[in-house]
Amino acid sequence: MRDKRIWAAVLAIGLGAAIWAASPVVTGRKEPWDAAGPYYLLALLVSGFLVGFATRGSGSSAFVTTFVGLFLGQLLYMLAFLRIGPLIVIGLGFLGVYSGLGALAAVGGSRVGRWAPRARQ
Repeated sequence: MRDKRIWAAVLAIGLGAAIWAASPVVTGRKEPWDAAGPYYLLALLVSGFLVGFATRGSGSSAFVTTFVGLFLGQLLYMLAFLRIGPLIVIGLGFLGVYSGLGALAAVGGSRVGRWAPRARQ
């Protein structure tokens, strides 16, 4: 069970960073929350759903793991590739809210994942 949560967190971190890395290509904006249109929201919801579906864990486990992973992935990308200024404190609040939306989608993904047939090994 612990390995599954670690794998889910790594996946969520990667997807969180990928959302920001893809933003300039997809939206033309360095920060996805500045883009017009639903890119950021859809990317977070799809990422959260995928993490929940892939891990097929409990809803609470999927929520916490995905929230932390998406938050860290986005934060690490911001720290590594963007110029950080005094508005980072407000940005952290936004990251928390948006990561929560992805985490809610993970709960749905975990429920769907538990209903889906598993591959035979």
